[in-house]
Amino acid sequence: MKKLLVIAAVAMAAFTTPAMAQDFAGPRIEVAVGADDVKNGVDPTDLVYGAALGYDIQHGKFVFGVDASAANIFDDADLGVGARAGYVVSENVLAYTRVGYTNLDLGRRSVDGATIGGGFEVNVSDSLFVKAEYRYTDFDDNLGRHGGLVGLGVRF
Repeated sequence: MKKLLVIAAVAMAAFTTPAMAQDFAGPRIEVAVGADDVKNGVDPTDLVYGAALGYDIQHGKFVFGVDASAANIFDDADLGVGARAGYVVSENVLAYTRVGYTNLDLGRRSVDGATIGGGFEVNVSDSLFVKAEYRYTDFDDNLGRHGGLVGLGVRF
């Protein structure tokens, strides 16, 4: 019986998230703007803007999440879904990497792509955060896009 109690106590300690002043868990909504560069394709603006909805789970200093995004809906519309994994590097700073799928509508055709990237998210209050992110998307038809974004978001 004592062995079972010790195993249960160790398991609870391993899977309990410590309380943090500002965590990175829960639903979030954000807007972002930045610059992008499409290689071998039509890119009339070199500007990217959009919004995303996401949800994150935090376990200790590790954060895992998913999101759905829409960008440049008035130009070459870009819809995507992604997943991210991060590490809390200080009380209010999260460093993360992300992977995902993106569909880019170029008017007369649509291309699919795999997105990779990473960034930093900084909690500026209990619910408000800012972020900076780099993304690269490798599309069909030998198209590629580099993008740098800054964003503002709210966590619920």
